[in-house]
Amino acid sequence: MIKFTRDAYLFCIIVGLAIYVAFLILTVLIAFLVRGLKVGRFLKSRKFLLGVACGILVFPCLLVLIWWMYSFCSFHSTVNKLKTCDSIEITIYPSAFEACPMLYSYVDSKSLVDDSLFEHPTKLVITNKNIIRSIAHEILKTTYRIGEPGTQAIFMSWTDIFICKNGKVIDGFGILGGNNLVTGRYGTFFSSERLLDKIFRILPQTRPITMRAFCASNLYQLGRSLQFYDDSHNRKYPDPNNWCDILLAESVKYFYDGAAAISVKDFVCQAAGPGKCHYAINPYCTPQSPNDVVLLFETHAGWNQHGGPELMAFDHHEPNGCNVLLNRGKIKFITPDHVADLKWKPREE
Repeated sequence: MIKFTRDAYLFCIIVGLAIYVAFLILTVLIAFLVRGLKVGRFLKSRKFLLGVACGILVFPCLLVLIWWMYSFCSFHSTVNKLKTCDSIEITIYPSAFEACPMLYSYVDSKSLVDDSLFEHPTKLVITNKNIIRSIAHEILKTTYRIGEPGTQAIFMSWTDIFICKNGKVIDGFGILGGNNLVTGRYGTFFSSERLLDKIFRILPQTRPITMRAFCASNLYQLGRSLQFYDDSHNRKYPDPNNWCDILLAESVKYFYDGAAAISVKDFVCQAAGPGKCHYAINPYCTPQSPNDVVLLFETHAGWNQHGGPELMAFDHHEPNGCNVLLNRGKIKFITPDHVADLKWKPREE
């Protein structure tokens, strides 16, 4: 579905009126040159004034309709080519991993992805028809809002996708900031549904990164809930023996909007398979502990689990590693050979 933003409507109205006024001025000048002063009576007539009023109303609406039709045709033309192409070439710029909505400021992005991805653009060639159709399906089912022409010039294109057939590039589009899809010369489509995240989940080369990022998002939500509990219970975390039950039961109290409270989904790592909860709490961590002490970490399926490094699960992700939430919110992806660097107790040296 394609919608217009309010700014896009205003842009069309202003441009439409400007073009219409310029047209009127040109018409009047030509009339004066052809008919001289006799044209004055016509300019004061009701017919002329009524025509001007109708033009002011109709011309911007016509411009909106033309632009919408162009954008709609340009968008669907690109998607149809994507459905029938032989392959796609994807260039992912380093800024995609740094600013993609799935990698928030609370996550140590460089621990979630390979450092090389931050140094040079990553180029992927996809020839699998099922993967290409899945990308086309995700693009089609997302709701877009059309922005002003030229908006794409403000941004750097973080991900470019080129559509190829018979070895030649026949079309392409860009994804800006993880949410904005740009196709054609003037059409910019804005999405609020994390389009780049969805595409990353489909691609085999980027799916492991996305799974780690979504797991980190779960830890962030649980960490927020722990902080709200801390603020409401005299600077202490829940009892480690039933911390999951407590957070679920009381989470709605800690948010201004009940819909933002955690749910059972936040306890499940999508990369870990079935299970009720894939996270454990460090019983030695308190709100007064230093910021580098482990608070939550990934473990195998269970409920109300608590303990130390002996519970860490490293087989949920590729490559092997474990997401860890440090006290006060920072998240890191830890590989087995870096477990010794973690602090589990407040006074641990």
